[in-house]
Amino acid sequence: MSIETLRQIVNKLNAQIKESRLGKPFFGQSQYNPHSLKPENFSPIKHVESGRRFAFLDGGNQEIIGAPNFSIQINRIYFCIFDGDKRVSPENIPNKIEFFSATYSVFRDRQVHYDTIILPLEDSYANYIPSEVDLSFNSVDR
Repeated sequence: MSIETLRQIVNKLNAQIKESRLGKPFFGQSQYNPHSLKPENFSPIKHVESGRRFAFLDGGNQEIIGAPNFSIQINRIYFCIFDGDKRVSPENIPNKIEFFSATYSVFRDRQVHYDTIILPLEDSYANYIPSEVDLSFNSVDR
């Protein structure tokens, strides 16, 4: 796939996808009871003099391509640190870490196992991503 093809896709999507205002999130299943995204539904974190820092961590993934026996995903982890009400930038750790993962099935010891390959988007992320040996499991593990 060429870069020009991707540009065309992005341009066509930009023409089709409209920004929407905040409101009540929609979930297609009745078991969810969404709360409206309104300022009055949020409350501030109270200031406490403790000498401690707060860290917030979030991550997510999106499948790029998959089949019954494999899944290739893009993964992103992000964190930020606050000292009181000031954001603190860490000196030695990137705030955002991105990597590709490919999970695939293998038949081993007469059972289906899943193994994962990890490839960081930047070499500097390698020390912060999971070890591949920790991402292998038996399909019947509970």
